[in-house]
Amino acid sequence: MSSNFIMFGEYRVFDDGTVVSMKYNKMQEVKQHLNKTSGYKYCKLYIEKRGYTCLVHGLVMRLFVGEPPLGYTVDHINRNKLDNRLCNLRYADRTEQIINQKIRSDNTSGCKGVSYSNKDCKWVASMTKKGKTTLKQFLYFEDAVHYRKELEIN
Repeated sequence: MSSNFIMFGEYRVFDDGTVVSMKYNKMQEVKQHLNKTSGYKYCKLYIEKRGYTCLVHGLVMRLFVGEPPLGYTVDHINRNKLDNRLCNLRYADRTEQIINQKIRSDNTSGCKGVSYSNKDCKWVASMTKKGKTTLKQFLYFEDAVHYRKELEIN
């Protein structure tokens, strides 16, 4: 357990994702559950006799960083949904989160956003940012990969 925490009602929320109840002046770790559908950890907190179900990563970010900017949500940098350390969390928009995703299992090129067009016999690099899709064709795979990486940076 980390030594950095913020009080939230009668709870201590640590920057490593641990939540501890201080009820009756005793430290007791709050049980965290796994949402089988989403894969995220959550816990049940009681504030003024009212129960709240909180996603742990959201609780850590809101307490240590503040509310997210409009259109941003919490992103796990290392893609591990169970790793709720503050150093592994950031606010990111949809484009940034897509860039951070692992390669899909049906990807045949080995590079995100690069595919081969059998119709045109060319490699296609593509990326969608803020609703706008950019596509460009290349004769060589390496050129398409290089262009896609440039799209991610800019």
